[in-house]
Amino acid sequence: MDQLAVLPLSIIYNIPQGIILENDSLVQAVFNFIEKLLSTALTATVSTEKLNTLYFELNTFFSELSKALAENRDSIRFRKLFAQVEDTWVRLASTLFSNNESST
Repeated sequence: MDQLAVLPLSIIYNIPQGIILENDSLVQAVFNFIEKLLSTALTATVSTEKLNTLYFELNTFFSELSKALAENRDSIRFRKLFAQVEDTWVRLASTLFSNNESST
């Protein structure tokens, strides 16, 4: 699972930015993948270490994509895309926060 977490960020770094920003199908497919990855992470038995990796990789991805879209005056598009995964993203963060608190 932690290896899969790097895929969205790899897409941002390896595909020319213009192609990503112009290709709604590609961006939607990436967010669909993220949604499934997050759901799987929260329903399967996954170590806290792997959840942390998933969180940090996807956080970096969201940051980079948000920055790229903002530079192209398209931050509304990012908010719409992120809304698709926001609830699951918050659940992942809450799970990690709970796990970190219980381990201290």
